[in-house]
Amino acid sequence: MKKSLKKLLMAACVVLLVIGFVKCDTTPVQAATKRLQGGHSKKTAKTVSKKTDYIVKLKGQQGLWYKFKTPNYSTYFSYNIKNLSVNGRVETYLYTKYDEELGYVSSNNGEDYTNGFEERLKPSTWYYIYVENIFSDASGYFRFSYKLQKDDIANTKGKAKSIKINKSYMNSIDGKCDEDWFKFKPTSSGTYTFCLKGMSDNVNVYGSVYSKYGEELDYTYSYNTMNSFSIKLKKNQWYYINVYDNSYNYTPRKYRFSIS
Repeated sequence: MKKSLKKLLMAACVVLLVIGFVKCDTTPVQAATKRLQGGHSKKTAKTVSKKTDYIVKLKGQQGLWYKFKTPNYSTYFSYNIKNLSVNGRVETYLYTKYDEELGYVSSNNGEDYTNGFEERLKPSTWYYIYVENIFSDASGYFRFSYKLQKDDIANTKGKAKSIKINKSYMNSIDGKCDEDWFKFKPTSSGTYTFCLKGMSDNVNVYGSVYSKYGEELDYTYSYNTMNSFSIKLKKNQWYYINVYDNSYNYTPRKYRFSIS
Protein backbone atom coordinates (compact mmCIF):
# COMPACT_ATOMS: atom_id res chain seq x y z
CA MET A 1 0.00 0.00 0.00
CA LYS A 2 2.82 2.37 0.90
CA LYS A 3 4.58 1.55 -2.39
CA SER A 4 1.39 2.27 -4.37
CA LEU A 5 0.91 5.60 -2.58
CA LYS A 6 4.54 6.53 -3.24
CA LYS A 7 4.13 5.79 -6.98
CA LEU A 8 0.97 7.90 -7.13
CA LEU A 9 2.72 10.84 -5.45
CA MET A 10 5.65 10.59 -7.85
CA ALA A 11 3.32 10.51 -10.86
CA ALA A 12 1.46 13.56 -9.57
CA CYS A 13 4.73 15.46 -9.20
CA VAL A 14 5.71 14.62 -12.78
CA VAL A 15 2.35 15.90 -14.05
CA LEU A 16 2.73 19.16 -12.12
CA LEU A 17 6.26 19.65 -13.45
CA VAL A 18 5.10 19.12 -17.04
CA ILE A 19 2.18 21.53 -16.61
CA GLY A 20 4.48 24.12 -15.10
CA PHE A 21 6.96 23.74 -17.96
CA VAL A 22 4.24 24.11 -20.60
CA LYS A 23 2.90 27.26 -18.94
CA CYS A 24 6.34 28.81 -18.62
CA ASP A 25 7.50 27.94 -22.17
CA THR A 26 5.98 30.78 -24.21
CA THR A 27 8.56 30.72 -27.02
CA PRO A 28 6.79 31.19 -30.39
CA VAL A 29 7.14 28.52 -33.05
CA GLN A 30 9.60 29.65 -35.72
CA ALA A 31 10.98 28.37 -39.02
CA ALA A 32 13.97 26.05 -38.86
CA THR A 33 17.07 28.02 -37.85
CA LYS A 34 20.62 26.72 -37.98
CA ARG A 35 24.06 28.11 -37.21
CA LEU A 36 26.45 27.30 -40.02
CA GLN A 37 29.84 28.79 -40.79
CA GLY A 38 30.66 28.61 -44.48
CA GLY A 39 33.80 27.28 -46.07
CA HIS A 40 36.75 29.58 -46.79
CA SER A 41 36.96 28.47 -50.42
CA LYS A 42 34.64 27.22 -53.11
CA LYS A 43 35.99 23.69 -52.67
CA THR A 44 35.08 23.70 -48.97
CA ALA A 45 31.64 25.33 -49.42
CA LYS A 46 28.99 24.16 -46.95
CA THR A 47 25.74 22.73 -48.32
CA VAL A 48 22.58 24.69 -47.48
CA SER A 49 18.91 23.83 -47.88
CA LYS A 50 15.89 25.94 -48.77
CA LYS A 51 13.28 26.67 -46.07
CA THR A 52 16.06 27.03 -43.48
CA ASP A 53 17.30 30.25 -41.87
CA TYR A 54 21.06 30.23 -41.36
CA ILE A 55 22.77 32.40 -38.76
CA VAL A 56 26.41 33.19 -39.45
CA LYS A 57 29.14 35.09 -37.61
CA LEU A 58 31.50 37.23 -39.66
CA LYS A 59 34.89 38.22 -38.30
CA GLY A 60 36.59 41.16 -39.97
CA GLN A 61 37.01 41.10 -43.73
CA GLN A 62 35.99 37.52 -44.19
CA GLY A 63 34.48 35.60 -47.10
CA LEU A 64 32.36 32.46 -46.65
CA TRP A 65 31.16 29.94 -49.24
CA TYR A 66 27.93 27.91 -49.37
CA LYS A 67 26.43 25.72 -52.06
CA PHE A 68 23.13 24.12 -53.07
CA LYS A 69 21.91 21.83 -55.83
CA THR A 70 18.76 22.64 -57.81
CA PRO A 71 16.00 20.02 -58.23
CA ASN A 72 15.43 18.23 -61.53
CA TYR A 73 13.49 21.16 -63.04
CA SER A 74 14.21 24.80 -63.88
CA THR A 75 13.85 27.33 -61.05
CA TYR A 76 14.19 31.00 -60.16
CA PHE A 77 16.27 31.97 -57.13
CA SER A 78 15.33 34.52 -54.46
CA TYR A 79 17.45 35.36 -51.43
CA ASN A 80 16.81 36.99 -48.06
CA ILE A 81 19.51 38.48 -45.87
CA LYS A 82 19.25 40.33 -42.56
CA ASN A 83 22.28 42.04 -41.09
CA LEU A 84 21.76 41.40 -37.38
CA SER A 85 24.83 43.07 -35.90
CA VAL A 86 27.62 43.48 -38.46
CA ASN A 87 28.75 47.12 -38.25
CA GLY A 88 29.02 47.54 -41.99
CA ARG A 89 27.66 46.05 -45.18
CA VAL A 90 27.33 42.34 -45.83
CA GLU A 91 27.32 41.39 -49.51
CA THR A 92 26.11 38.14 -51.04
CA TYR A 93 26.81 36.82 -54.54
CA LEU A 94 25.42 33.89 -56.51
CA TYR A 95 27.86 32.02 -58.77
CA THR A 96 27.76 29.10 -61.16
CA LYS A 97 30.32 26.34 -60.84
CA TYR A 98 32.19 28.11 -63.65
CA ASP A 99 32.53 31.31 -61.54
CA GLU A 100 29.92 33.25 -63.53
CA GLU A 101 28.28 35.85 -61.29
CA LEU A 102 24.47 35.76 -61.53
CA GLY A 103 23.64 38.60 -59.11
CA TYR A 104 24.17 39.96 -55.63
CA VAL A 105 22.33 41.28 -52.57
CA SER A 106 23.71 43.58 -49.84
CA SER A 107 22.50 44.49 -46.36
CA ASN A 108 23.66 47.22 -43.97
CA ASN A 109 23.43 46.85 -40.21
CA GLY A 110 19.78 46.25 -39.24
CA GLU A 111 18.51 45.87 -42.81
CA ASP A 112 16.28 42.97 -43.82
CA TYR A 113 16.37 42.64 -47.61
CA THR A 114 14.98 40.17 -50.14
CA ASN A 115 15.69 40.07 -53.84
CA GLY A 116 15.13 37.72 -56.75
CA PHE A 117 17.75 37.07 -59.40
CA GLU A 118 17.07 37.30 -63.13
CA GLU A 119 18.82 34.14 -64.23
CA ARG A 120 16.78 30.97 -64.66
CA LEU A 121 18.68 28.20 -62.84
CA LYS A 122 19.33 24.91 -64.59
CA PRO A 123 17.99 21.60 -63.25
CA SER A 124 20.18 19.31 -61.12
CA THR A 125 23.04 21.82 -61.00
CA TRP A 126 25.29 23.07 -58.21
CA TYR A 127 25.30 26.81 -57.47
CA TYR A 128 27.42 28.74 -54.98
CA ILE A 129 26.60 31.53 -52.51
CA TYR A 130 29.49 33.74 -51.46
CA VAL A 131 29.10 36.10 -48.47
CA GLU A 132 31.62 38.74 -47.47
CA ASN A 133 32.06 41.63 -45.09
CA ILE A 134 33.66 44.49 -47.03
CA PHE A 135 34.89 46.35 -43.93
CA SER A 136 37.99 44.85 -42.31
CA ASP A 137 37.21 46.09 -38.78
CA ALA A 138 33.54 45.03 -38.72
CA SER A 139 32.23 41.82 -37.19
CA GLY A 140 28.92 40.40 -36.02
CA TYR A 141 26.04 38.17 -37.07
CA PHE A 142 23.77 37.98 -40.08
CA ARG A 143 20.95 35.65 -41.15
CA PHE A 144 20.15 34.36 -44.63
CA SER A 145 17.81 32.01 -46.46
CA TYR A 146 16.85 31.27 -50.04
CA LYS A 147 13.90 30.00 -52.08
CA LEU A 148 13.61 28.24 -55.43
CA GLN A 149 10.49 28.88 -57.52
CA LYS A 150 9.64 26.20 -60.08
CA ASP A 151 9.35 27.34 -63.69
CA ASP A 152 7.68 24.65 -65.78
CA ILE A 153 6.98 26.63 -68.99
CA ALA A 154 9.75 27.31 -71.50
CA ASN A 155 11.11 30.84 -71.97
CA THR A 156 11.71 30.44 -75.69
CA LYS A 157 9.53 30.03 -78.76
CA GLY A 158 11.50 26.98 -79.85
CA LYS A 159 10.46 25.06 -76.71
CA ALA A 160 6.87 26.30 -76.51
CA LYS A 161 4.33 24.09 -74.74
CA SER A 162 1.54 22.71 -76.94
CA ILE A 163 -2.00 23.69 -75.90
CA LYS A 164 -5.53 23.02 -77.15
CA ILE A 165 -8.05 25.44 -78.60
CA ASN A 166 -11.27 26.08 -76.61
CA LYS A 167 -9.57 25.30 -73.31
CA SER A 168 -8.67 27.67 -70.48
CA TYR A 169 -5.18 27.53 -68.93
CA MET A 170 -3.80 29.02 -65.71
CA ASN A 171 -0.12 29.54 -65.02
CA SER A 172 2.26 32.08 -63.49
CA ILE A 173 5.21 34.31 -64.30
CA ASP A 174 7.73 32.85 -61.88
CA GLY A 175 10.76 35.16 -61.88
CA LYS A 176 12.02 38.64 -62.69
CA CYS A 177 12.66 37.99 -66.38
CA ASP A 178 10.40 34.99 -66.82
CA GLU A 179 8.17 34.62 -69.88
CA ASP A 180 5.99 31.72 -70.96
CA TRP A 181 5.63 30.37 -74.51
CA PHE A 182 2.81 28.20 -75.83
CA LYS A 183 1.87 26.93 -79.29
CA PHE A 184 -1.32 25.72 -80.97
CA LYS A 185 -2.51 24.61 -84.42
CA PRO A 186 -6.04 25.48 -85.64
CA THR A 187 -7.89 22.65 -87.39
CA SER A 188 -9.91 25.09 -89.50
CA SER A 189 -9.35 28.61 -90.85
CA GLY A 190 -11.34 31.44 -89.31
CA THR A 191 -11.49 34.08 -86.60
CA TYR A 192 -10.19 33.18 -83.16
CA THR A 193 -10.29 35.09 -79.89
CA PHE A 194 -7.42 35.27 -77.43
CA CYS A 195 -8.43 36.05 -73.82
CA LEU A 196 -6.06 36.99 -71.00
CA LYS A 197 -6.59 37.82 -67.33
CA GLY A 198 -3.86 38.83 -64.89
CA MET A 199 -4.63 37.56 -61.40
CA SER A 200 -2.09 39.42 -59.26
CA ASP A 201 -2.46 42.92 -57.79
CA ASN A 202 -0.44 45.84 -59.16
CA VAL A 203 0.90 43.85 -62.14
CA ASN A 204 0.12 44.13 -65.84
CA VAL A 205 0.39 40.81 -67.65
CA TYR A 206 0.94 40.97 -71.41
CA GLY A 207 -0.03 38.38 -74.02
CA SER A 208 0.88 38.25 -77.72
CA VAL A 209 0.07 35.87 -80.56
CA TYR A 210 2.80 35.22 -83.15
CA SER A 211 2.94 33.49 -86.50
CA LYS A 212 5.39 30.66 -87.09
CA TYR A 213 7.64 33.23 -88.78
CA GLY A 214 7.90 35.32 -85.60
CA GLU A 215 5.50 38.08 -86.69
CA GLU A 216 3.47 39.53 -83.81
CA LEU A 217 -0.16 39.40 -84.95
CA ASP A 218 -1.70 41.24 -81.99
CA TYR A 219 -1.35 41.70 -78.24
CA THR A 220 -3.26 42.73 -75.13
CA TYR A 221 -2.52 43.29 -71.45
CA SER A 222 -4.53 42.72 -68.30
CA TYR A 223 -4.62 44.17 -64.82
CA ASN A 224 -7.08 41.95 -62.93
CA THR A 225 -9.55 42.13 -65.84
CA MET A 226 -10.32 39.78 -68.73
CA ASN A 227 -9.11 41.41 -71.95
CA SER A 228 -9.16 39.95 -75.45
CA PHE A 229 -8.61 40.45 -79.17
CA SER A 230 -9.72 38.56 -82.29
CA ILE A 231 -7.52 37.53 -85.23
CA LYS A 232 -7.88 35.50 -88.42
CA LEU A 233 -5.83 32.30 -88.46
CA LYS A 234 -5.19 29.59 -91.04
CA LYS A 235 -5.73 25.89 -90.46
CA ASN A 236 -2.87 23.43 -89.89
CA GLN A 237 -0.32 26.15 -89.10
CA TRP A 238 1.50 26.60 -85.83
CA TYR A 239 0.87 29.82 -83.90
CA TYR A 240 2.57 30.94 -80.72
CA ILE A 241 1.44 32.70 -77.54
CA ASN A 242 3.91 34.66 -75.42
CA VAL A 243 2.89 35.75 -71.88
CA TYR A 244 5.09 38.06 -69.80
CA ASP A 245 4.98 41.13 -67.56
CA ASN A 246 7.06 44.26 -66.96
CA SER A 247 6.96 44.36 -63.17
CA TYR A 248 10.51 43.12 -62.61
CA ASN A 249 9.09 41.27 -59.61
CA TYR A 250 10.52 38.02 -58.24
CA THR A 251 7.29 36.66 -56.69
CA PRO A 252 4.97 34.49 -58.85
CA ARG A 253 2.24 36.37 -60.77
CA LYS A 254 -0.70 34.23 -61.82
CA TYR A 255 -2.66 34.59 -65.05
CA ARG A 256 -5.34 32.76 -67.04
CA PHE A 257 -5.72 32.61 -70.83
CA SER A 258 -7.49 30.81 -73.66
CA ILE A 259 -7.71 30.76 -77.45
CA SER A 260 -11.08 29.88 -78.97
